[in-house]
Amino acid sequence: MAYNQPGAYVFAGRCTVINVPGTSVTVDMCVVSVDVRENGYMQFNIAWTAHVAGTGQDWAQKGSDVGNRNMNVTDNLGNRYDHVELGGVAGENVILRDNETGYGWYLFPAAYPGATVFTFHDDDQHVAVGDIVLSR
Repeated sequence: MAYNQPGAYVFAGRCTVINVPGTSVTVDMCVVSVDVRENGYMQFNIAWTAHVAGTGQDWAQKGSDVGNRNMNVTDNLGNRYDHVELGGVAGENVILRDNETGYGWYLFPAAYPGATVFTFHDDDQHVAVGDIVLSR
């Protein structure tokens, strides 16, 4: 098997649920794909989908992660990767209504030699999406 080779890696079911404090609003955060660029940098493509359960609050707010080091990736070797660039709603303040999805991405440096499994962390929300394997 070859790991971390340039190309697109698409995933299904790589999600976690964020509970909005004080409400019954939840947000599904999913790693939908990872694009490994020619220089080895890893672009984690994320989707956030809001679910509103009739609490009077009919939206969820996704804040900008510009400069936010609490959005990071770790690997099976214990290495941590901080994003060096981001795009889409990852870098914006957005309101998501019921069943509305916002898309964004985080760019991380190339994987260390021997890294095979990655976990995307949102340490602000204390959630993570793991079992991300970039293999062919």
